[in-house]
Amino acid sequence: MRLRAAGIHLCLSGIAFAIALYLILVAWYPSFHFRVDGGWQGVRIMAAVDLVLGPTLTLIVFNPFKARKLIVFDLACIGIAQLAALGWGFYAIHSQHPVVVSWQGGAFHPVTSEPLKAESYDMAPLATLSDAQPPIVFVAPPANEDEEARVALQAMMGGTAEYEDPFFFRSFIQHWPEVKAKGRSLEKQRKLRHSVTDDFEAAGGDPAALFYDYYGRFGDCVLAFSAEGKVLGGYGCAEN
Repeated sequence: MRLRAAGIHLCLSGIAFAIALYLILVAWYPSFHFRVDGGWQGVRIMAAVDLVLGPTLTLIVFNPFKARKLIVFDLACIGIAQLAALGWGFYAIHSQHPVVVSWQGGAFHPVTSEPLKAESYDMAPLATLSDAQPPIVFVAPPANEDEEARVALQAMMGGTAEYEDPFFFRSFIQHWPEVKAKGRSLEKQRKLRHSVTDDFEAAGGDPAALFYDYYGRFGDCVLAFSAEGKVLGGYGCAEN
């Protein structure tokens, strides 16, 4: 009976985990973001909470010889504890997923919702700056002394980094010529790190693609872009 109860709990937890896994892989951490921006870390959290914590507690606590009311009470307590842990896990994973990828300082960076909320930035206009998912934006350099002072003040206060300051977000495709000029060709990338180009070519990559560094929160990648400015994917992704 105890194993059966734990098994039922595990099946129910598996359904919840499948939903969480879909959100992580498809909605919050698609493609290369899963490896280098926290998706893999999120899956481990959810697996520990959902597939291990709940069923294990049921296996330990469940006693078929107890009164029915006590069994219901025990299972309710376990369910509440698991739901609370799941709620925290969902919040933590969702709040840290990249909502923007920005180009600044010669490389691409992930941006979470936190700095945008800190600047009271409405995220709806992001869709007008890029048709990628998550949106890719160009971070314009400071254009005058006031903007330079803004960047310096943020750096001094340890606040929003320049690459995540929405005040400087601009349409990526409109500034693609500037980004394109700093891209590495297939041959240049091969000389730097041939494993990246090997993976890219094995996937049937475009020989005219351009390559750029991507510095994620938990690792790094090399992003490939088409000559027209469309992201083709991340290659050579590795955790820090």
